[in-house]
Amino acid sequence: MTGVQTCALPIYSNLLILILFFLIILISLTFRDLSKAKKLFMKKKDDFMWEITNGIQISLISYLIGGMFISYIHLLIFWIIIPLAIVLKNIASQNFNEKSLGKI
Repeated sequence: MTGVQTCALPIYSNLLILILFFLIILISLTFRDLSKAKKLFMKKKDDFMWEITNGIQISLISYLIGGMFISYIHLLIFWIIIPLAIVLKNIASQNFNEKSLGKI
């Protein structure tokens, strides 16, 4: 290895730790949003949306267990689940707030 390659190794390892930290935070926030959406849909007794949210949460867990090791094509599933979690949480909170305001 040349001198340039040996100098770059500590920089890459620090960058890898930062990227891994970001990915763990992203996964935990996605899981938290899905859990909040499930709770709100359960309070509203909206079984259909609860089942969709539960299915997306299960697909996130199954992807993290084994799907990321299959191939690069399955990486797209992860980046679809993240915005779906945000959208479902926003739908749940918006519908919950509208129904709670209507009861007052």
